[in-house]
Amino acid sequence: MNFSNDDLLRGLQQEELSREKEIDYYNESKKRLEKIKILIQLTKDNQVIYSKDGAILRVEQILGVFNYQETFNNTDQIYKLSWQGQYCRKKKKVGKWVAYWDKKILENVGGYYKDGQKQGLWKDLQLNYCDKVKVFETGGYHYGQKRGFWNYIWCDEKIDCEFYIKEGKKYVNWYESDEGLQIQKQIIYEDDYNKNGIYDPFKQMQI
Repeated sequence: MNFSNDDLLRGLQQEELSREKEIDYYNESKKRLEKIKILIQLTKDNQVIYSKDGAILRVEQILGVFNYQETFNNTDQIYKLSWQGQYCRKKKKVGKWVAYWDKKILENVGGYYKDGQKQGLWKDLQLNYCDKVKVFETGGYHYGQKRGFWNYIWCDEKIDCEFYIKEGKKYVNWYESDEGLQIQKQIIYEDDYNKNGIYDPFKQMQI
């Protein structure tokens, strides 16, 4: 869901644009992740408001085109994650962008945008990065899509992956060791569905 500045100008007399989103929340008393629903509102003043049951969690000023896919995925991200970089005259992200966590820069995390899309080599935060699960991913983007080999660091374990798209399907190859042998495994996704139904080690990581 993308809202341009022109959309906002045309909708000055309309209600704020809003959408519910299910995100992760770490329940300290139960020591587990749980799902909660929050409300994301895009205002006529180019602000994005995150709220839960009427309580405001965060307010962001949007300088470029709003992309719903880049909204936060858990409460830690809402409170602690921010990105800094530049926009072009078309209000799209360009050049180098870097990540901050709890107001401190994350060393060597980030990459480059071209015409609003991730391009080239990135060290990125995994989709559900949080204080309890700090997962980084390193690899290449081609016009916003993961391509080639990626490295994931998760619970001190490194997983090597390969991404490619063929005839509309997304393929993920990865390698596991079995009695000293390197075994290649593959998942085929069609419309984000695990088509061949084999064990998916990336399900929790939401690659």
